[in-house]
Amino acid sequence: MFRGWPAEALEFYEGLEADNSKAYWTAHKDVYETVVLSTMKAIPAELAPEFGDGKVSRPNRDVRFSTDKSRTRRTSDPSSVPAIGTAG
Repeated sequence: MFRGWPAEALEFYEGLEADNSKAYWTAHKDVYETVVLSTMKAIPAELAPEFGDGKVSRPNRDVRFSTDKSRTRRTSDPSSVPAIGTAG
């Protein structure tokens, strides 16, 4: 159940905004996996009965054709994915 963002998740994104480097990501990957990702997965899970199965986008970015070469996204994006054969 989604109960809001823990302070540790907000601190993770504040740190990522200040230092979007591989070193920061590697040093804080455990926080992302245990706090941020688990919280983010709770949102589509809670909304699934009304909106269908959801997913969480990956944190790393494909920067090959982007002017912004930031290594990771500074946000997380849950989305609803309609089941095959259903209206979306």
